[in-house]
Amino acid sequence: DPHSQGEVVACLEKAMVKEAEETDAQSPASDKCKQAILRVAELSSDDFHLDRHLYFACRDDRERFCDTGQ
Repeated sequence: DPHSQGEVVACLEKAMVKEAEETDAQSPASDKCKQAILRVAELSSDDFHLDRHLYFACRDDRERFCDTGQ
């Protein structure tokens, strides 16, 4: 499920690791999204859309970095 919080957080974490490994990353994840990912890593929810803070902080980054299957 491309909207499960675990899938979205895992995808965005992978994008952040890739960004850290590439010194000249052109489209890094936003700081707001990075903060939300770190906060949400300890929480559980079934759906990315149910955590409004994560959803709004990371919506654009999810569309840029993660295949939503849509």
